[in-house]
Amino acid sequence: MRSIVFLLGAGTSIPAGIPSTSEITKTVFSGEGFVASNMETYYRGGSQYEGQQDPSVARLCTFLGIVENEIAQYLTRFEGENPTITYEDLYYFLNQLFGGDLLGLQRRDASAVQPMKEKLANDGRIKPLLLDPVFKDLSPCNVDDLVLRSMDYIKDVVWDMVSQEPSSLPYLALLGDCLASENMREVNLCTLNHDVVLLRHLQSLQVDFVDGFEVDGIKEWKSQLLEPGQDRVHVLHLHGSILWRWYQGGNISGQYDRLVKFESRAMDAVRYFKRPALLVGTDNKLADYQIAPFADMNFFFNWYLRNSELAIVGGYGFGDMGINSCLWRWLHAYKRRRMVVVDPAWKPWENWADFEKEKRVVLLPRGIQEVTWPDIVKALELPMQ
Repeated sequence: MRSIVFLLGAGTSIPAGIPSTSEITKTVFSGEGFVASNMETYYRGGSQYEGQQDPSVARLCTFLGIVENEIAQYLTRFEGENPTITYEDLYYFLNQLFGGDLLGLQRRDASAVQPMKEKLANDGRIKPLLLDPVFKDLSPCNVDDLVLRSMDYIKDVVWDMVSQEPSSLPYLALLGDCLASENMREVNLCTLNHDVVLLRHLQSLQVDFVDGFEVDGIKEWKSQLLEPGQDRVHVLHLHGSILWRWYQGGNISGQYDRLVKFESRAMDAVRYFKRPALLVGTDNKLADYQIAPFADMNFFFNWYLRNSELAIVGGYGFGDMGINSCLWRWLHAYKRRRMVVVDPAWKPWENWADFEKEKRVVLLPRGIQEVTWPDIVKALELPMQ
């Protein structure tokens, strides 16, 4: 076996102590422990309001509660009563109202959601929320501004909650055995997580890898470093990382770990310099995948798949349409390609069922911390390498 692709979802970081999607969603709705700064960022810290919630955060939570109700009314028609709504769904809905891509490079035609924007603008519960009770000079004056503040708030909560160091290294055995395989010439580790769990695994194993950033000095993004054949281990953070920061030219300081050039002249560009380069949401990521560096990583993800006959997918709920399309096309192109899904609860959709019948998709219904490389080999009925 020459090359392999790992795709790691949020479920692979939960055993390391990183909060789950449901835990992050709960905090987004409650705002518990978060305060607003006059720099228009939101962080976990002590409140000056004597045990009460920060008023600036409270108004965003109220707005998000109203948005949640609107989403629920829509989803109920398709999923039945009490649909599950995550912070990713919230962000996607807000992004549709905003009508723009990740960096504000272009505004999409938002005529389809205009009735919803008008409904929210005329909602008596929302009008009082347009005035920030603390930072009145920074207060939004319309629903668009409130939407943008809410999107920033969601990103900042995600940033804070996934920034903790891992309490354990759950897939160390699986990764270590794979890397120790003499016949494995290239290992491509692709993660959808923003945290540092994967990097800590590789550091523990003392494995050299490339992740698209220069090694020495200021670590700037250089996509050519990811080209196959140059290094054995590649790392792709397909949705960004808490270690990444945008910059826009000029003097570059060594304050941040990895720097990504900001290729936009958007008027609100300063918003992006205050937080990491992360992708949040659901189907809005399809547009964001066209923006550097995410376009580069999407390209290399497909390249690594094309050069591999085996993909191991762990802890991924198959909720990203762009990633799903890549995997489906890769499997459909050649029958010799196979995918192992490591997940205790995954159920294949109808268009994946044929792959499972042909044993080209193999399910290991366990958490990734319970799986070793010999388990993978046995499931695929391969000779031990």
